[in-house]
Amino acid sequence: MSEADNVYRSILRARVNGALTMARAAGGITHNGMKGRVREILIRELFRPLLPADIGITSGQIATCKSQKLSREHDIIIFDGSILPAMSFDGSTAIIPIESVLYTIEVKSTLSRSELEGAHRSAKELAEFDYLPGRSFRDGVEIQHGVANLNSTLFALNSDLSPSMHGEVKRYKGIYVGDVPHLKALCVAGSGYWYEVNGSWIKFGNEAEGDDVLAFMGGVMNTYNMVRATRGFQKIGEYLIKVGAEFQSFPSGTTPTINVKCEGCEDKAVVSFPSNVDVTQDWTQGFVAPQACPKCAGKLIAPPGTYSLTDGLFVLNVAH
Repeated sequence: MSEADNVYRSILRARVNGALTMARAAGGITHNGMKGRVREILIRELFRPLLPADIGITSGQIATCKSQKLSREHDIIIFDGSILPAMSFDGSTAIIPIESVLYTIEVKSTLSRSELEGAHRSAKELAEFDYLPGRSFRDGVEIQHGVANLNSTLFALNSDLSPSMHGEVKRYKGIYVGDVPHLKALCVAGSGYWYEVNGSWIKFGNEAEGDDVLAFMGGVMNTYNMVRATRGFQKIGEYLIKVGAEFQSFPSGTTPTINVKCEGCEDKAVVSFPSNVDVTQDWTQGFVAPQACPKCAGKLIAPPGTYSLTDGLFVLNVAH
């Protein structure tokens, strides 16, 4: 053990090297189920032991609330089920709301240009997914805030390139030129670990076998919480309740209300008033609520006219 080592790292390095040996042996067998076997080894031996119990790790697809989009299948997904739960089918694959996803890791037995192009396209698709805001005012109106995108990465057991200082990222730069590197980190076991930051690719090499894989794992563990902290408190109901679904209200009598409709998404809502509000209101120019639609931030409106308070609800007076 070198002076720079500690017992913890030494144990993990031994575990990494053992896992790589098993994964390479499985990856060398040409069988449809072997990729799944490699994936299972990496999850079980490398990542699961370092993740706390409240962080999930699985394979599967990623969903977004605001459209019918569903990602292609990802080899390894690291997610926080306390933000929004995954929908698991067989205990190993799942559909996960994007708001919960912190990292994806694409796994390759031997990295080639075509494999790298496919991983880049997959990461680019995820970068275009929308996230729900996870913060709101006390009245439930959502606050638009910054949300950190998930980090898409790639891990390969081998490469068809000879090991070099920057060969892998030079090849990748030729793929994303004119765009951005949607894959934020690359690791080829035995060749190096690279991550992109502030316009540069930073490389960790191998002073000892397994160092590049340990550095890749350390990068994931050091940063997933920073992504997690931006997600806020999500509402599972946003995925369950259909936008624009039939909406009916009945005044409870506790405070005056008016039924409104969003000018943008056409979702329906109820707006309340102070209890001492005048029982007759002249909204001949139309009523526009002071708050925006919680779904799309559009205007909440009611038809123009004169309204009277009837059983706690402002109702449009109809001329006879």
